[in-house]
Amino acid sequence: MLQVPCFKHEGQYLLFFLPQKEATQYFCDICLLSLQEQSNLEKFQKLIHINKVQLNQIKALKYPEYLITKLDIDQQLLNYFNEFSQQDEVTLIKELKEIELKIQEMHTVLTKLFQQLKIVVQAREDLKQKIRSDLNQIVKLDQLKEIISSLSQLGDTINPQAIEKSEQTLHQYIKDLMLNNSAYLNEKLYDVLDQKQNQVKDLKEEKYPEFRRFGELYRQISEKHFSFNKWVDPKLLKTICCSLLTEQFSQKIQDIIQSKTGKKISQAQMIYQGTKDGLNGQIFLTKVNGKSNLLLVFKSSSQYIFGAYTPLKWIKQVANYQYIQDDSCSSLIFSQTHDQIYSLKQESKSLAICFSSGYPIAFGGGHDISINSDFQTGYSNLGFSYQWEQYKNVKSNHLFGQDQPKIQECEVFELIFF
Repeated sequence: MLQVPCFKHEGQYLLFFLPQKEATQYFCDICLLSLQEQSNLEKFQKLIHINKVQLNQIKALKYPEYLITKLDIDQQLLNYFNEFSQQDEVTLIKELKEIELKIQEMHTVLTKLFQQLKIVVQAREDLKQKIRSDLNQIVKLDQLKEIISSLSQLGDTINPQAIEKSEQTLHQYIKDLMLNNSAYLNEKLYDVLDQKQNQVKDLKEEKYPEFRRFGELYRQISEKHFSFNKWVDPKLLKTICCSLLTEQFSQKIQDIIQSKTGKKISQAQMIYQGTKDGLNGQIFLTKVNGKSNLLLVFKSSSQYIFGAYTPLKWIKQVANYQYIQDDSCSSLIFSQTHDQIYSLKQESKSLAICFSSGYPIAFGGGHDISINSDFQTGYSNLGFSYQWEQYKNVKSNHLFGQDQPKIQECEVFELIFF
């Protein structure tokens, strides 16, 4: 065991050293007390333990990446090597085993799910047949069959009187069905659907737990895959360092932008931060004026995280309003809260973004996002120019978590490509 007496404190042995630019020092237990009195957590985290039986058991001598994390280096490099130092075979095998167990469970759930789907399909078909039987009675289909059958008996003979009589009979049949503006028919049809309502409920997903379990397992496996992928293919630096975005969603945004533009992002420079620069439309426009390839990230008072990206150049001074066309169709809107990306519609590429003296931020012709100069008022008509399957041509709270944006934070990045 490495036992070197501390010259400052009798009976004590050196246990640690603290690497610093000014002076590197050894520490015993009592030496640590003076450091503790300074309440310097950062220095405690930089301590390197050296009291081991053999030199090759000292972590800093065995793993250079561990030593790196104790030195004063750039924060992004520090984050990388902290993760790197945690990567070992035991951890990877454990991660792999967890993924294997999830996949095995997924296989079991999928088998049960398939059986349940067969039951649902058969039940849906049975319900359809029951509704069809009731409809046959309501529309008196046998009566229509008789009319058409009598017409077919005429064969290829031309008999105007018989055809006219058949038309009259057919018209009377239709009139009876649509009596009083179809009031009777509507009433009967609603009765049929009301009677079948309970049967329809039986077909819904909540009756079958495997539907929910499948979704939960898929989410867990996706997270494990993302985590495992970081171990297998670690990125040297996280390009988009946004305090509002999770690492996983930040990577998702980065991948989609690179896919749409066909270029690699080399840097993401923050050019505006609302809480630091001021949540004010004029300040925002001053910061972004003339810039292109902008990524905007917002947090509303409902804690919803959303944003947008456009490759187009932002223009500060505009008379009235002006739409800018994105021929690349790489502009997009996103919601981290809902884990969704909303791409610019091809037919709406001329409405990608809008510049106006009335509001500093507007995406789409609807507008899909509209935020006024106070960063508190505005609206979202998501789905107008940007693809959203739930689009109903009405203002929604899907992005903001409320009717008005009420922005608490906004971070804007200028992306620089290779």
